[in-house]
Amino acid sequence: MSKKAGKQNLAKESYSVEQKDKDRKFAHQFGARLAAMRIFVGAFQSGDVEEKQFRAVCADLDPATAGSIDINKYLTESEEFRKLVVPTKESMSHVIAKTNSRLLLIDDDYQSVGWNLIFDTLFGAGNVIYAAEAKGGLDKLADSKNKIGLVLLDLRLPNSPEQGMGVLQEIMKNRLDVPVIIFTGEDTIRYQRKCYVEGAFDYFVKDFDEEDKNYLNYYGTFKEIILKALTRTRQADIWSSIQDLDRFMEESGPPYYKDVKHYFRKAYYFLTMDEDSFVAKTLITNADITYYGEVIIQCALAIESIVNKLCNDHKNNPIVKTLLGSEDIEENTLGRKLNALRLIKLLDINSEQVFLSVNKLRNDCTHPEHRGLTVDQEKAGQIIRQTIDVLKHVLNKYIYQLS
Repeated sequence: MSKKAGKQNLAKESYSVEQKDKDRKFAHQFGARLAAMRIFVGAFQSGDVEEKQFRAVCADLDPATAGSIDINKYLTESEEFRKLVVPTKESMSHVIAKTNSRLLLIDDDYQSVGWNLIFDTLFGAGNVIYAAEAKGGLDKLADSKNKIGLVLLDLRLPNSPEQGMGVLQEIMKNRLDVPVIIFTGEDTIRYQRKCYVEGAFDYFVKDFDEEDKNYLNYYGTFKEIILKALTRTRQADIWSSIQDLDRFMEESGPPYYKDVKHYFRKAYYFLTMDEDSFVAKTLITNADITYYGEVIIQCALAIESIVNKLCNDHKNNPIVKTLLGSEDIEENTLGRKLNALRLIKLLDINSEQVFLSVNKLRNDCTHPEHRGLTVDQEKAGQIIRQTIDVLKHVLNKYIYQLS
């Protein structure tokens, strides 16, 4: 092959790859615009958007869609729906204002698609913060001044769904109290399951197929998911206690906080889980243990982790040696380990009793003869608070001894 022919083939291949990427991006944006219009028309048909607002936003969106929005057609098609509209009790803008929080949309196409125009109308100008890339979104979430109460997260930022997965994982590490709704065109069971496993509150597909003309139901599903997330029981005081414990242990020195952070975050996740969610119905496969029972289990695991580490730290202490012997610390019963820690003055009798009672509850949740133990949300929340308070008390004693 001549050098000239080789260069021509290389240029052709390069052009093909570049053009293919452009075509893919155009198709994605065009599909996203169809999804945006389906939501917005459904909002108009439901009565949540007035005709004046509808016309104004459609006029602003029209240039981005190459003049493809036929406003009069949408108005005509919506007449029958509008006649049957029963005014809703609360709009999304009203609900988000009541929560004194804001919504964060992380989507690289939010401007080109026009989500900002639509969301400012649905949620109220100033109630939505936008980010076009992962870092910007995470920075805005971390800034407490923004008061983010809900995140809508696109998975493709901008290329692979794994980029969005990384953002979800980062949010779950640091802001488990903020529900995350996956807001994506990625309609695969694989990613739905992965997102739920990572802690997503829900998964809304920006369906690009406009063959389904039922805009009202499409918008209704979107609105239901949003309102459920906004009104979710947050247990803000418990989340605050978990964060206080994290800070306390990071500042005080013992390298135990990583394990405990993990257990208490899982406990909080189960405590605030939506009983109708995919996770509650599908991923917790043992139906005999409720998700409030899972809260108790995670608290007991946190206690076990700290107790084992404290006993290991003092394994050369004569009292610990005598009571626990030379065998592996973890092979001893919890009662013997707690007794040893009390005798070396790391525990008082009250702390010991709390640890034992949480462990008994855990056994009641998991023992074959006692499965199905009913623990309600209030009781589970009390257990988290109590466990955190006692752990702080015990670690304070440990730090005092070190000093």
